[in-house]
Amino acid sequence: MTTGVAVLLATTAARADGDPASDYLLVQPVFFPFRPAPKPLEQELSAFVKSANDQGLQVRVAIIQSPHDLGSIPELFGRPDVYARFLSAEISSAWTHRVLVVMPNGYGIAAGAHIQNGGSTGHVSGGISRADRAVLARLSRPPNATSAALVKSAIGALRALAARHDVHLALLSQPTPARSSSKPAVPRLVTAALAAMVGLVAGCGWFALRTRQHRA
Repeated sequence: MTTGVAVLLATTAARADGDPASDYLLVQPVFFPFRPAPKPLEQELSAFVKSANDQGLQVRVAIIQSPHDLGSIPELFGRPDVYARFLSAEISSAWTHRVLVVMPNGYGIAAGAHIQNGGSTGHVSGGISRADRAVLARLSRPPNATSAALVKSAIGALRALAARHDVHLALLSQPTPARSSSKPAVPRLVTAALAAMVGLVAGCGWFALRTRQHRA
């Protein structure tokens, strides 16, 4: 890492409290941009991230669609690799594994990064294999800067990393709640009861009519 980047990270670290993703990823696996993508896409990415973590591919994901998503450090927009190291350092108290960042201009990844401040200088380190970086380097950039495109690209990046580690990502099955299957039965029971009642009334009327005719 160049001295300029180290100084930039050391400077921005003082304003880290204004970085939304660094707060969110302390407790959640995915940070989505403030302009939301379609819900099914967000759910798909969340399911794949859970699947990856369940199988030992430890990763958290931050999708940065605009400088607004970076809060008080907008100068790191457009620098996904630098921001990944910064973000990894910010959440290192709770997470020391992979942090994947997706921005409109590409991808960044870091793990176990830390920042040491010393006056106006800083040092950043983090451990990610060259093979993982090579996987991301071969990926196409997101086709546009929409949140939907970024989430789709994040899914593609996660799939590529999973394939390198022989991890098969799977969507979580969502069984239909029991009450959903029982709802159609209620109208059928009511309809059957009404039909039976109508039949009984009709039968009684027919019997009464026949009785009167017989007496006549």
